[in-house]
Amino acid sequence: MTVPKNKTLLNLRNGKTISQQRGFIMSADKSSPLSERVFTNRNLIFFFALTSLLCVAAIVFSGRTAETGQTAVVRKNGEVIYNIDLESVDEPYTIDTGGNILLVEKGGISVMSADCPDGLCVKQGAISRRSQTIVCLPNRLSVSIEGGGEQETDAVVR
Repeated sequence: MTVPKNKTLLNLRNGKTISQQRGFIMSADKSSPLSERVFTNRNLIFFFALTSLLCVAAIVFSGRTAETGQTAVVRKNGEVIYNIDLESVDEPYTIDTGGNILLVEKGGISVMSADCPDGLCVKQGAISRRSQTIVCLPNRLSVSIEGGGEQETDAVVR
């Protein structure tokens, strides 16, 4: 029996012979599904390229557009101290709330600095979508986005 240079024969304990070609194991038995070379290098490259392309497309098209009519509501000790229309902001400005400094920009708001010990409110970054909230518990401050069109239902439970 002659073996091509790109194939190697492996003898198994049960007496069957399998061949290995280009890194993929195939059975010598023609009735075996392994004899169909479905997983060729070309097919694998095509599969991974297609999967990567679909993942990139899903990431790109999953971004939402900015909602209109958004209002940032700033509360201190549970009382509303500012209502800011984020769409009407022309230039960024800051607000000192006594312990926190807020940065208001067109379409978003963030806590720029805070005197609280953990600084989690600063680390959260800017919020710009409805139902997002920044909370600073030590300073009893909360900033939330409200408005922005019809509210979408997340889920329905029966």
